Amino acid sequence: MPVCAIAAFTLFTYGLKNIDKYTHWISLSFTIVTAAFLFATILYFVLDYYISGLDSYKNVKNVGFYPQLVVLTIFSFFGLGQIVNEAAPVSRSCKSYPIVRKMIRGSRHKDYRVIILGKGGLEELSYGKSFYDHHKEGDRIDLCLAKGMLGYEYYVYGGK
Repeated sequence: MPVCAIAAFTLFTYGLKNIDKYTHWISLSFTIVTAAFLFATILYFVLDYYISGLDSYKNVKNVGFYPQLVVLTIFSFFGLGQIVNEAAPVSRSCKSYPIVRKMIRGSRHKDYRVIILGKGGLEELSYGKSFYDHHKEGDRIDLCLAKGMLGYEYYVYGGK
């Protein structure tokens, strides 16, 4: 179980790191969590059918198998959903967007962000320190708005 937890947490952090490039990230997050919950519930009932005593299993902290399965599945799906969505974009439209503002978040681990006037109004994006250093407020940057396999749109810098 520890290996599964590490893998799930890694996928979850990947998902959190890249969530800001999505135009409708709240809808994406809700869809992923709902799908993960449904998948975990179905998987639990299938496993419970074949493994006797699964419903009474508790770990050393007295947490049952089902809550652990749900949390691991949600964490895993959060990153996997974005990987699947971005695997093969269905469409892509590129144009130049103005940088409205630049900002740095965090103290110990800095997050370099730019705010653009995008499709849905002001969009906050993070592409790293070198990107941040090479652009200033008022610059126009070329971004592509890609639509992924799951139908969610996200910004791509440099046409990648």
